[in-house]
Amino acid sequence: MSGNIFGKLFTVTTFGESHGVAIGAVIDGCPANVPILMEDFQKDLDRRSPTTCTNTNMKSVLSTTRKEKDECKILCGIYKGKTIGSPIAVIVENKDVDPSCYEKFSNFYRPGHADHTYENKFNTEMPTGGARASGRETIGRVIAGTVAKKLLEKNAKDKGVFPITIKTRLKEIAGLHIDDPCHSEKDLPLDISEKIKKIKMQGDSVGCVLECIIENPPCNLGEPVFSKLDATLSQAVMSIGGVKGIEFGSGFACSSLLGSEQNDITKDFNAGIFGGISDGNSVHFSVAVKPVPSIKKKQRAVKKDGSIGIISIEGRHDVCLFPRIIPVIEAMCYITLADFTLLQMRCDASRNCID
Repeated sequence: MSGNIFGKLFTVTTFGESHGVAIGAVIDGCPANVPILMEDFQKDLDRRSPTTCTNTNMKSVLSTTRKEKDECKILCGIYKGKTIGSPIAVIVENKDVDPSCYEKFSNFYRPGHADHTYENKFNTEMPTGGARASGRETIGRVIAGTVAKKLLEKNAKDKGVFPITIKTRLKEIAGLHIDDPCHSEKDLPLDISEKIKKIKMQGDSVGCVLECIIENPPCNLGEPVFSKLDATLSQAVMSIGGVKGIEFGSGFACSSLLGSEQNDITKDFNAGIFGGISDGNSVHFSVAVKPVPSIKKKQRAVKKDGSIGIISIEGRHDVCLFPRIIPVIEAMCYITLADFTLLQMRCDASRNCID
């Protein structure tokens, strides 16, 4: 299976399956002497973990009941709180594994899942829990995102500039627009939370739209013509399971604008990227996330013998990928920006040599 490596200079390889021994990542290309502690990894992993309660101390409406602490272990590449320039390997062991809940629909291709395509492509039975197509694969991305973020922070400190920061908010959930800033489940308006509760009781799930803003990006990030910043960010974010669409700036709405409107310098419709290169202004994009496909509600599904049957997917599944997908999206942004930063540093060094 190829396609498990992302990046050119700052490269990330994720590994592991949902119900396997462990999930993790190998990060290569990170320079030495980047400060990073176990707590840095854990802080980001905790953001990805299931929400245990809301601001009213009630049980989470959106998150899975699978109880994984997601405690990480640094295997190599970091010594006395700093990177040493060699590959960094970090793992998270799977503790709360329960493959038994998948036995009852082992003869089905679950609707909305990758069961059939994986089995057909690799000519092997799909492991329980979705294996590499599972949401737990994103643990490796978050681990790598932590390294990328710390690298960018050190680079900014060395240059005496503000570090890159990323903020992500919920714009829409279950088809309902969110007006006020919403970054976590506890920020959900009560009426929307109650609607999602009813959907959950019906055994169904919901999708969402998220807005991501990258602040303080350096100028000149992006490599025309096939490695533009927005093109590579799109690849990075679209590679996350459940993401079905991405748009920068005015996005699809630009098709209905006049040229004079799209070019309005007070609107930032171009999202801080021109010709695939950052201009130093904030980069912003929106992401469409589909409903979680594992639902209890009965639905038609194709059996492995080709017939049609009825399936109800019981188990421990999220109702919506918000808010747990937020740190994953931000991690992929940090990884992309770290890679482009190293590419630009190489370009600058080469140009200085010529000058």
